[in-house]
Amino acid sequence: MTVFVRDTPFLKKASVNKYAAALGFHLRGEEVIHYQRQAEIKCLAIDDVLIDYVAETQLFLLAMGIVAPRLDYPTELQPFMGRIIRRGTLAEVIARPGMANAFIKPAADTKAFTGRVVTGIEDLRGIDAPDDMEIWISDVVPFLTEWRAFIINGKVIDVRPYAGDYHQHFDGEVLDQAVAGWSDAPAAYSLDIGVTTNCDY
Repeated sequence: MTVFVRDTPFLKKASVNKYAAALGFHLRGEEVIHYQRQAEIKCLAIDDVLIDYVAETQLFLLAMGIVAPRLDYPTELQPFMGRIIRRGTLAEVIARPGMANAFIKPAADTKAFTGRVVTGIEDLRGIDAPDDMEIWISDVVPFLTEWRAFIINGKVIDVRPYAGDYHQHFDGEVLDQAVAGWSDAPAAYSLDIGVTTNCDY
């Protein structure tokens, strides 16, 4: 097995995970190769590991004839979402009277900007995107704590705290129901679960 890691400059928050992964694989005794361009990797074996950004990883998959589906809010999981989530545009959010509370994140280019709560025009600073950019718009949910679950072949292999009060704990039964409810889920994925101030999951 060879581990290929996208080489990125230091002092960039987005690249911290790459360094951590490279170190972890190195300490396990695996061969770690850093690269800057896709063309530097001539061939990938089935047991090789690629650590890169989402869009770049999708380009590697495309080169191998694999079209990665865009997964975000599966229809089967809507009963577990606890809020209405819909597609819209940045222009819609800007036009809302008083910039009413909304949580927004990119719909297509998942890394175009970081998802955020918008309560006023100042919250849109730093979003270098056109007004007609497609986004997800949802109600703001007051989460106390959030976790990220990692699922492989329908089995939860780990759950890690994501944000919030460490005194809280997630409801394992709700997580199990959500995993079981997504019948056409991919072989491997992550799923976020949270508890709100009303103790809803």
